[in-house]
Amino acid sequence: MNSTSILITGDFAPQGRVLESIQKEKAQGIFNDFQDYLCSSDINITNLECPLVSKAEKIQKTGPYLKAPVESINILKEGKFDIVTLANNHILDYGFDGLKTTIETCKKNGIKTVGGGLSKNEVSKPLILIKNQKKIGLINIAEEEFSVVSTGDYGANPFDISVVYKTITDLKGKVDVIIVIAHGGHEFYKYPSPEIVKRYRLLIEFGVDAVVGHHPHCHSGFEKYNNGLIFYSLGNFSFDWPEMKKSGWNDGYAVKLNIEQDNSINYEIIPYKQGDTEPGVRLLKAEEKKRFLKELNKINDVIQSEELLMNEWQKFVDFNIDQYLTLIQPTSRIVKAFQNRKILPKIFFTKERNRLLLLNLIRCESHREMLTNVLKNYGDKSTKKTGL
Repeated sequence: MNSTSILITGDFAPQGRVLESIQKEKAQGIFNDFQDYLCSSDINITNLECPLVSKAEKIQKTGPYLKAPVESINILKEGKFDIVTLANNHILDYGFDGLKTTIETCKKNGIKTVGGGLSKNEVSKPLILIKNQKKIGLINIAEEEFSVVSTGDYGANPFDISVVYKTITDLKGKVDVIIVIAHGGHEFYKYPSPEIVKRYRLLIEFGVDAVVGHHPHCHSGFEKYNNGLIFYSLGNFSFDWPEMKKSGWNDGYAVKLNIEQDNSINYEIIPYKQGDTEPGVRLLKAEEKKRFLKELNKINDVIQSEELLMNEWQKFVDFNIDQYLTLIQPTSRIVKAFQNRKILPKIFFTKERNRLLLLNLIRCESHREMLTNVLKNYGDKSTKKTGL
């Protein structure tokens, strides 16, 4: 019996020039030579990073709002995607109606969804796939931001470790392989944080065969842990943003998991470039691929060294100290004076915005990890300076 292949890609958000092409009905062919992989894989999965909706009200949140027109489903169909994951921090940007329209549009077009739903039971329900006589259990989770189910019964599936453990336990014996696709981590940071490493490895210990991550908008490394595989971040798949100059935004990789007859998993890394000088996804040329894999191996070496990984994390925490301390500062009289003179905009310092910022910093696992380390590191440095 042949192996069963599953191609998993990172964040897909039809934005920028891709969105313009959709609006002009000229979005065909954005996958270019990557299309060969999509055509040859048994199952194709991508993370739908925004709702597909034309008109809907925004929810209250901080950060950018993302959406794409319903017609964007045609790109997913062209790419032969069988499944989209919905557990991410933008799928609820346009509320219940945005999520409902997205799920209904996918269903109408023969694309399955997982990791999001309109009821609590639907939200946390894993997807069981049967292909080539193999049963695959797919779980999709996201860190707790504004899209995650909280007060209502709809939204994205949270990374609630007790619920996830029960889901994994229930799947054992019913499926041959369990895969978790997780949306979390620190944006623009190419290494997993200590907490991400701990949580993803714990999933393997629970019995998961492979963990695939995205959200940081840059690719990270991967490792074999015990008998499982962990891919910490695939990076963007198609997220066109010409103004974005941050390193790593346009580079990423897909992972092709090949499930063998004995349920062992082999993998293939497929590097590409997206949304660079032109919109769309393109495979790297031979020399580009060689450089990419060399850099990826360096990241992997750091991940395997607890000391090196901690050194990189401390540098990242130090880099973020000023930003995080600014976010938690109360509005002072001086700030108000600057606002009154229109030197500072009032919108950034409203009480409601402060409340939402603090809520997200404390509630989201990665933000909380960073905030805790920032306060600790800042306190340690202050103590050293004062000699206390």
